[in-house]
Amino acid sequence: MSPNDVVPLENYDDDYVRECFTGKTWKELASIDELHGGTSSALSFLTSEAFVYFLPAFLVATLEDVEEADTIPEGIESRLSYDLKANELLTTEQLQLVKQVLLFCFPD
Repeated sequence: MSPNDVVPLENYDDDYVRECFTGKTWKELASIDELHGGTSSALSFLTSEAFVYFLPAFLVATLEDVEEADTIPEGIESRLSYDLKANELLTTEQLQLVKQVLLFCFPD
C-alpha cells in the first residue's frame, strides 16, 4: 500500500484526515508529537487498509508516552473489536504484538 492510497472511509469526508495521512509513511507519523491534536480520532475513520498501514505509527507513539497517547490505545482496541477486515490483514504475529502493547497500556 502506498501512503498516497490512504483515504478516509467513504461516508466520512474529512479534509483533516486526508491532510494528516495522505502521502505520508507510517514512520513519518510514529511519534506522539506527530499524532497529537486529534489525529488519534482518525483511527475510526481510516479504511481498514489505511488503519493497518498506520497502526505501527500509533503503536510506537503509544509506547513513546502512554499518558500523552491518551485515547490511542482504546481506539486501537475498539477498531480491532469490530473491523474484521483489518484483523484479516494483520498476521498472527502482528496481532500478538498489538495485544502486548495494549497489555502494557492496560496492565490490570
